[in-house]
Amino acid sequence: MMKVWTIEKRYEKLREIKKEYTKLKRDIEVNRDIDDWGMIPDMDFVFVPDTSRDDGKVMGVLPCGVNFRKFLQTMPLFVNKYSSLLGGYTALFIPYVNDWDPDMHWTRLSAGLRRYDIIDGIDECHHFSAEISIGLKLGFSGLLKKIGTNRDNNPEPVTPDFYDALEQVVLGMQEWIEGILKKRKRWLWTNRMTN
Repeated sequence: MMKVWTIEKRYEKLREIKKEYTKLKRDIEVNRDIDDWGMIPDMDFVFVPDTSRDDGKVMGVLPCGVNFRKFLQTMPLFVNKYSSLLGGYTALFIPYVNDWDPDMHWTRLSAGLRRYDIIDGIDECHHFSAEISIGLKLGFSGLLKKIGTNRDNNPEPVTPDFYDALEQVVLGMQEWIEGILKKRKRWLWTNRMTN
């Protein structure tokens, strides 16, 4: 006989699992003065970026795009069978990226940032947090098409590396989500949970 999962049972199981992950994160991080992220730590995962830098870090737009895609391709896929979310992430890319390139100066943007009262994300991890509605509206194929169109229409002064890096990020995200979806489908086929 198949086990029937009520909303209450599923909620309790999710809460129990969340407590386990939170304890694990507390055990591996001495001090965390920020909100809890949804990351599910995988203690065995080690990422080695492709870089020629002595410190092993990644710097530059194209190396960031290429290595972010590689990071997503090598990061273990995580699926919580009790969650309604498709999957989760098990590591962060941020530790592999170097601080801001000291040779890059953005003072030319200062007047516009002040004029439009924009709080920029330059030199911060949220620098790449773009307007999410664009991605939701266009989807991955639409984003790739837009990147290609902009690459063709705006050859200067932006280097091709910029568009190549964007393409790598979108392709990496697309492949990662497809991998999680396949894992979730395999699990559902194998276990055939009800409710």
